[in-house]
Amino acid sequence: MTSANDDLVVVDASVVVDLLVGPDPGLALALPNGPWHAPAHLDVEVVHALRGLVLGQHISRPRAVDALRDYADLAITRWPLH
Repeated sequence: MTSANDDLVVVDASVVVDLLVGPDPGLALALPNGPWHAPAHLDVEVVHALRGLVLGQHISRPRAVDALRDYADLAITRWPLH
């Protein structure tokens, strides 16, 4: 027996940032297709992580901008914190 929650994929900022700029191109293939779900603060955490990568000179500013554009294209349902 399966339920609607069997297909629920919850992502956090570390997974999303690795997906956007990480060294493993196979990560996207390893994640189940959407819909993806995340806590509402995901946006802030992703931007903060990308900022840290730029400040630490791990990625360039243009790469971070590209990652943010790619991030905006991801279909992620955000859930409010209670």
